[in-house]
Amino acid sequence: MPANIDLSAITRQAEQMATRAKTAATMQSRLASFLQRRLPPEAKRDIGAQYNLSASRISQGLTAKSRPNGVQLTASGRGINLAAFKAKQTVAGLIATVDKTKAARIVPHAFLATISGNLLALRREVINGKRSPRLPIQGVFGSSVSDMLKHGDREERLGDFALAGASDEAARLLELE
Repeated sequence: MPANIDLSAITRQAEQMATRAKTAATMQSRLASFLQRRLPPEAKRDIGAQYNLSASRISQGLTAKSRPNGVQLTASGRGINLAAFKAKQTVAGLIATVDKTKAARIVPHAFLATISGNLLALRREVINGKRSPRLPIQGVFGSSVSDMLKHGDREERLGDFALAGASDEAARLLELE
């Protein structure tokens, strides 16, 4: 008497595993896209709460890139001119508040000037105790967006935001599929 072996259950399980693998790859790409879209605005809000800088200027220094195993949020390491921090001209020089939690910064012999259509904070060098009449002139800079991103426990807060957002988005995607 021949033995009949039914392999349909194994075939169904193999098909389900293939579907789940495809679903997992799709979900991973969707989660990466979600985080790539949501991380820069959250970082911008978090940085803007502490620093006296416009949201558009903060976002110029932030980029989010998709990586094979996640998303990488990077920031520009170039210093931001003090004029972007709403510096004010005084008789003694410039006064600007970079960090909202700290006192205003006073830069002697500094001034605001428009160069090539951009408002910049500049400072003349002091030679022999006196300000030089024309040159050399140097730019005056505050923190970079990279420094702002690294400050305090901001990386942890953004990581927690990313995990919470990714888990909520994963739950939403699993209910749809």
